[in-house]
Amino acid sequence: MKGHLVVLVALVWCSRTVLADGGFVPRPQHGVVEPGQNAVIYWANGEEQLTLAVRFSGSASEFAWLVPTPSTPRVESASVQLIYDLSLLTTLRNKQSTDGRAGGFGGGGSGRPEPIEVLDRKAIGPLETTILKAHDEKALMDWLDKNGYEVAPTVEAVLHDYILRGWTFTAMRVNTGGGSGPKPAPATAAQSAETRDGSIQPVRLTFRTNSPVYPLRISSINGGESQIVLYIITLRPVSTAGLKLGYRQSHTAVELARASSLIPRTEEPMWVTKVTKTMPASAMTRDLYFPTLAGY
Repeated sequence: MKGHLVVLVALVWCSRTVLADGGFVPRPQHGVVEPGQNAVIYWANGEEQLTLAVRFSGSASEFAWLVPTPSTPRVESASVQLIYDLSLLTTLRNKQSTDGRAGGFGGGGSGRPEPIEVLDRKAIGPLETTILKAHDEKALMDWLDKNGYEVAPTVEAVLHDYILRGWTFTAMRVNTGGGSGPKPAPATAAQSAETRDGSIQPVRLTFRTNSPVYPLRISSINGGESQIVLYIITLRPVSTAGLKLGYRQSHTAVELARASSLIPRTEEPMWVTKVTKTMPASAMTRDLYFPTLAGY
């Protein structure tokens, strides 16, 4: 059975009822509705850690997910507690700046050896993950189709744009025990409960990038309207890229350690920024970049 491909990255989908950790937009023609997701971007010294927590409703065997990154990522399990901690920090200590200077959208590189390269495959909790480097969108779509990811023809143009810029793709799906992919470790009770309840093992993708980036364009092919919720942690304050600024505050290393034990340690103060925006798919034409603001 093929997994309905969800190419949504770090979005909280809205319906008439919105949950604290994500709402849903139903896709009745499949057994799965779009997942609710929150994201944390931690960026320092040219390296980004993108933490994603995914929720979905429907059959776990129907769930599949594709995340593009500007360089080859290291994929690891993560904890949703980081998102909860940052939500609490930015709600209870809302000393937001009114300086919401707009930032930009961006672009990137190219390349062309084999049409498709499998760089890594491994199981993370109940997820089977595969890191792909593609040089041809048709070859990538063919690989996804043959490996159980249901791909709509509308995906091709968006994949072509990422391939032209030299981006890498991480494909993830729930490992139900069939197929030739990496076998999951024996499931713990917590992992089994996560899959049944519609929340998947959170993941963290770590990759090199010259500026904090949020892969927004890939989400455009899902259609509908989405509410973006991002927490961005950086050494210097960043532009909010035209999104609604909900929080921007500098915190000492001690303050961050008290806020969450899951934030990477640094001796320097870090800026925590929260941005949100509700956008139609038609407006998701480029990825979001968060360059450092001048004057700090």
